[in-house]
Amino acid sequence: MNVALNLTIYQNGRLIIFALLGVYYRLVNGDIDESQLRNDPKAIKDVGFTYGKFISNYHGDDLMRKLEVLIYSSIRLVSDAYGNAYRAGTVTSVSNYFKTDLKYYEGTLKFIMNSLPFGSIGEDIKSNWDILKR
Repeated sequence: MNVALNLTIYQNGRLIIFALLGVYYRLVNGDIDESQLRNDPKAIKDVGFTYGKFISNYHGDDLMRKLEVLIYSSIRLVSDAYGNAYRAGTVTSVSNYFKTDLKYYEGTLKFIMNSLPFGSIGEDIKSNWDILKR
């Protein structure tokens, strides 16, 4: 794990992390399913956002740990997505990577949705996103 890159991702991409928490919220609550997002990441725009209590519904004593896992795991996935785009030559810097919606939908979100079913990071996210259940 490249700590310096992850820090740069966090500093420049805080809004992306919050957006991903919103995606996880919609997934865990069944507002949209993973296969829809894998096939068309922009489909998230067509699904209305259903507001409701979420963190206050969670009664475990490990809320902060779960939230940290979601945030750190998301940063790692965004960092990996950026690394792929950088190696492919489609982006030149972290700050430029976060400037367009297209890079978010077709780069970051698509990469993350394809990563969730596989590997330990996806497992970490799925095993901790229950704090987002309405």
